[in-house]
Amino acid sequence: MSCGRIDTGVAMPELIFARLHLSGVPASCLAKREGNDPAAILRLARAFRAARADVVHAHDWGCYLDAMGAAWLARIPIAVQTVHGRYMAYPPGRLVGPKKPLRHACERRAARRFGNVVCVSDALRAHVAEEVGIAESQTMTIANGVAVPPLDRKRAPQPGALRLVTVGRLAAVKNFAMLIRAFAPLAARWPQVSLTFVGDGPERATLQNLATSLGLTGSVHFLGFRSDIDQLLADSDVFVLTSISEGIPMSILEAMKCGLPVVATRVGGVPATVADGETGVLVESGDERALTRALANLIEHPRSAEAMAAAGHAPALQKFSGEAMVGAYESVYRRGKSS
Repeated sequence: MSCGRIDTGVAMPELIFARLHLSGVPASCLAKREGNDPAAILRLARAFRAARADVVHAHDWGCYLDAMGAAWLARIPIAVQTVHGRYMAYPPGRLVGPKKPLRHACERRAARRFGNVVCVSDALRAHVAEEVGIAESQTMTIANGVAVPPLDRKRAPQPGALRLVTVGRLAAVKNFAMLIRAFAPLAARWPQVSLTFVGDGPERATLQNLATSLGLTGSVHFLGFRSDIDQLLADSDVFVLTSISEGIPMSILEAMKCGLPVVATRVGGVPATVADGETGVLVESGDERALTRALANLIEHPRSAEAMAAAGHAPALQKFSGEAMVGAYESVYRRGKSS
């Protein structure tokens, strides 16, 4: 059940709902408006009662108070909140000063009532304690997980002709402009190297204009929303992510699952996912030259990329498997409120 707008930047909401229905999972959208919408809380509570829900599970900060308020009204005994990223940024305005502390106070009260605030990385758990003030006794870490098949890479990367790919919402937090600028000298040196963006978002036009201004229209490709991401990853050689902030990025786990080495910025839970020098390469956020050097090294030495890919598949299979994630959440549901 979606309280409002779904914007992953990778798959269209219609595709998400269609997949749920095909899997036999009823899905509905309650059309919450932007900002505070008390009426949506009442609609959500009625929907919980109608469904005779045993557990409410919310994701990220935008719907936390809505979901917890509705769970309280509907007398749902168990409610869980999963935090996937750092606290949302408030737009500038006169009410920002008093609004944020008030919201944090309400979030702390909800955490005391229900507990079960799940963070996808230890770094995010520390952020929640510092930013929101939720006690660590009311939070826990459960890493994201993906279904991991046996590694069966049919594509062998060729020197000087690697296909770079990134998947995600084209938004400022992903800092994809840094990736395009870092890629420009690589395209000049190796004309057969390509960079593909999978996803959409508010920065798409800006990023396309940047690629055009740098003369990269023939080597940088924007595919928009896609439903065949696994195939696109399998047809690529290196996955790149340049975010300013992250939890445990699902895109990185999907790339490791598909047998790709990862070059990413050292932010949030990324270092807990990518072993620098073993399963990929980490660079500091904003360091374009370091990113260019890391990618150039893999372009020149594709065997290194293959070795990192193989090394990354094992932790994806073990630590970040879908089975491990589901098992951890099932334990939370059975246990009920955390202390």
